[in-house]
Amino acid sequence: MLSLFPPPGPSLPPFSTLLVKGTFHRSAPLHLAIGHVNESPENEVLILSPSRERLEQKLASGLDEWLFCTGTTSKARTVMSRITILYPPSPVHFSLLVATLDGNQSNPELMDLWAELPVMPTENLSMIILDDISSYFAATDQAEASFISLINRVMQSANRISRTSDRTNPISIACFEPSLFGPQLTEESFHQRSSHMEISVLINSQYFQSPIPTFPLLRVMKPYIFLARELGPKRQFEQHQHGDL
Repeated sequence: MLSLFPPPGPSLPPFSTLLVKGTFHRSAPLHLAIGHVNESPENEVLILSPSRERLEQKLASGLDEWLFCTGTTSKARTVMSRITILYPPSPVHFSLLVATLDGNQSNPELMDLWAELPVMPTENLSMIILDDISSYFAATDQAEASFISLINRVMQSANRISRTSDRTNPISIACFEPSLFGPQLTEESFHQRSSHMEISVLINSQYFQSPIPTFPLLRVMKPYIFLARELGPKRQFEQHQHGDL
């Protein structure tokens, strides 16, 4: 089961694309990745984050006791070996990496750029997780268009891989954005500009102090929203910190 919490936390409904926004707990992307690779021995996850330092600081400052207690076991190491985290330092690097995910890029310069990566995604790549990529554009005037452009690139690449490979399910995409919607990018403009995307938005009052919007794409998430609101992250970690991976 997919979840943003340690097991046996509340599960997410099935999704092909997911947008999580608000002040969610900092290990949520990692719990989603672990849950996904546990669903099948062939599943592999790629996490893309703008900064190794920022991601490590987030995880360290919000220490997850469940991960701390179980992360050194042999089973955990096997699971984590199927999760790759890469840190494209700029939107250009991000775009070039996404363009070469299928390994069939005809431009040799693009392939050479990433030839030194410690690991490349394989044919078993089944989920891409984007962590706070809107931070690439925090100080730019074209934040809205630039962010949506990156999202579209990922969607196009995932769709291309799914079409050209023999796989039952398409690659899932999850985007975690703690402070996405603001003056530069509103929820309305995001969905207008991304109308072809199937996006589910997770918002709950425990993490994001604002009214829950009522636009249709939120409906699939409502069972999880109310369950998460009742349990809350603190209680989840206290109750389930010694669960198995």
